[in-house]
Amino acid sequence: MRSRDLDAPLDPELGASVLAAAGGARFGAVLLGSARRLDAVEEVFAYRVSADAAPQALLSCSDREDAQERARGYAQRYYRLDPLNRGDAGQARGFVRVVRAAQIPAGDYRDTCFRRPAFADKVCFGWQRGDERLVLNFYRGPHARGEPARALAALGSLAMAALSRREPPPPAPDPLARLEARLRAAYPALSARERQIVARTLSGRSAAQIGAELAIGAASVLTYRQRAYRRCGHAGAGEFLAALLD
Repeated sequence: MRSRDLDAPLDPELGASVLAAAGGARFGAVLLGSARRLDAVEEVFAYRVSADAAPQALLSCSDREDAQERARGYAQRYYRLDPLNRGDAGQARGFVRVVRAAQIPAGDYRDTCFRRPAFADKVCFGWQRGDERLVLNFYRGPHARGEPARALAALGSLAMAALSRREPPPPAPDPLARLEARLRAAYPALSARERQIVARTLSGRSAAQIGAELAIGAASVLTYRQRAYRRCGHAGAGEFLAALLD
């Protein structure tokens, strides 16, 4: 990082626009627009997490249509695979880290959150107190500079103050949960695990993806799937879908 960047302040007007939007519905869009003026930021995602609970999304903003799905996948499946979250809880402390795509092992997490959206890295601002953590991520695109713009740190600190008072939005309807509920009603003979696997099969996931989500082997997924087919007298997943749509 160049010496003249070490004390780069945040444009007061830009900071004022972020503060004015704090607490409102446009906060995410204003924050993303401000970050784009400073660096090659293409998506913003913030969450709060406590102990062993799943992260609660505080905001997710991007021009990409799959941003909400990616945020939900991170909270439900990928959070514990993130190198950012390797560490013990401790006394109150703040942190700023850059997690690069190359640091993520090859697999669904890297594909979903970095390779497919073409993100080079994410610049993470966080505050941890005991087992509670607040994290703000700026995802940077392929044209990002090697080091984040210094003013991005000032923006991140300002945004973290606003996020500390922000309540999670009402949870969006989970299509997978709705599908499992419909399977439970239509096929009460299915076990909970069979419903989980059939629902994920109907949503387009492969056996390997389902296994990774449920922490079982792909071979076990196939066994449960075939057992569900036999139990309900179906030859394949398409027959479940046809019955649910009737």
